[in-house]
Amino acid sequence: GPTSEALEKSKMDDIRTRGSFPLPEEARRPEIAEQLRTFMTDNLAKADDPEFESPVIGIVAPHLDYGRGAGNYAAAYKCLETGARERPDRVVVLGTNHFGLGDGVVMTEYGFETPLGTARPDAAILERLRDAFGDKLFKDQIDFASEHSIALHIPWIQHLYGDVPVIAALVPDPNIGLISDDGERVGTKEFAAALKSILAQTGGRTVFVSSADLSHVGPQFGDQAPLDEKRRHAVEQFDRELLGEFIGGGEPFLAHVAKTGNANRWCSIGNMYVTAICAPHRTREMVKYEQSVDPNGAAMISSAALALLA
Repeated sequence: GPTSEALEKSKMDDIRTRGSFPLPEEARRPEIAEQLRTFMTDNLAKADDPEFESPVIGIVAPHLDYGRGAGNYAAAYKCLETGARERPDRVVVLGTNHFGLGDGVVMTEYGFETPLGTARPDAAILERLRDAFGDKLFKDQIDFASEHSIALHIPWIQHLYGDVPVIAALVPDPNIGLISDDGERVGTKEFAAALKSILAQTGGRTVFVSSADLSHVGPQFGDQAPLDEKRRHAVEQFDRELLGEFIGGGEPFLAHVAKTGNANRWCSIGNMYVTAICAPHRTREMVKYEQSVDPNGAAMISSAALALLA
C-alpha cells in the first residue's frame, strides 16, 4: 500500500545519500567490531588448513547465522586465507533473495556498512553490466536492505582483504524461471554469461563467494518424516550426491536439480550455478559438511564449505 511504498522510498533515499546500506544502530558500538574480529580470528585459527597446492579463486560457504554456521564459514574462508593471500581486485558475492520482491537477478550499485567499515562497490564492473542490461538489474535494490545472504559475508571479506571492491547479486534458481515474462528483468543464465564475459574482458583477479545453504527439511518446512538419525543420514546422502554434481560443473548440477525437483529445498541453486559458470577454475573440493538441527527437532538446515581451485 501507499504507506509501505513511502517507507521504501524513504529508505532508498537514505541509502542513496549514504552510498551504502546502513548498519543497524545497535551494531555501531565500538566493541562490536572488536568482538567480530576476535570471533573470525579465533574460528579461522581453529579451522584445518586444507593445504591445497593450487590457488583458491572462490568458495561456497553458508549464510546461516554465525552461531550455527561458524564451522563452515571458517572452513571456507580458511581456504582463501591460505590459498588466496594476495588481495584480489574485486570479490563477487552471490546470494539468495529470501524476502525481497525482485524478480530475476537483483544487483546493487551501493556499498555495505559493517562494524569493520564500508565495503564499496566495483563501479567499473557495475557500469559494464548496466551497459549490457540497462536498469533491469538495479530495479529492486531495496531487497538488499533486509537480505542476510550477502551481509553475513562482507565482514569476512573485509577481515581477509581490507578495503576491496565488492560486486553483490541475488540470484534465483534458473530452473524456476521468471515470474513475469515482460523483458524487464534479467534471468540467471543470461546474467551468468554476461558477468563471465565482462570479468574476462576487464582482467585482474576476482575471488568468488557463493553464499549457499543446502537442504531445509523437517516439520517446519512441511515434511511429515521426523528428523531422526535415519532421515539425517538420507539428507546427507542427498546433499553429497548433489554436491558431487556441482563439482562436476554448472550445467550437470542444474540438470540434476531439475531431475530431482530440488526435493530437499536447497535455497541457493542459482548463485551456485553462476559461481560454477563464471569462476575460471579447474576443480572444486569439499572441505567440510555440517547439519544444524533445531533443538526441538522441527527443522534442519545443512551447509558445506567448498573451495574452487585454479
